[in-house]
Amino acid sequence: MSTILSRLGLVVVYFGAGVLFYDLYEGWSLLDTCYYLTATITTVGYGDVTPQTDFARFVSFFFIIVGLVVVFTVISSVATKIIEDAEARALAVLHNEAEQHQVHWHRLPHSVKALLSFLVIFILLLIGTVFSISNDEFEGKWVNAFWYTLATLTTVG
Repeated sequence: MSTILSRLGLVVVYFGAGVLFYDLYEGWSLLDTCYYLTATITTVGYGDVTPQTDFARFVSFFFIIVGLVVVFTVISSVATKIIEDAEARALAVLHNEAEQHQVHWHRLPHSVKALLSFLVIFILLLIGTVFSISNDEFEGKWVNAFWYTLATLTTVG
């Protein structure tokens, strides 16, 4: 657990440094900076928020590289650990139920993995869509909010 916390500390430092830098040199708000850094490290890169000064563009090179190499790797490893733990618990429950009912579930683990992946993606799509609609970003157009969320999750941008 302490490893996860120390890794998450790197993410906090990265975003904190970004907030300080972009506030000073670009006048960005906390939300704009977090949006830009997140869109950048997830390789979505919408291009609607970008550094305007040469110095900020130069420094952004380092934020992009550090974000891609360090921060995204940290986020990915934490997410992988959470998913593996949830998967192990789900498979243990299914295994116990199968033994109790003497059912042979030899193909079930792959099906469960596929179903869990689909459900997680679908739930994230719904959360993003609802969030976008609740912020009046798409004037109540659910299809546009859903598309924006899908483009973000799949890093299509």
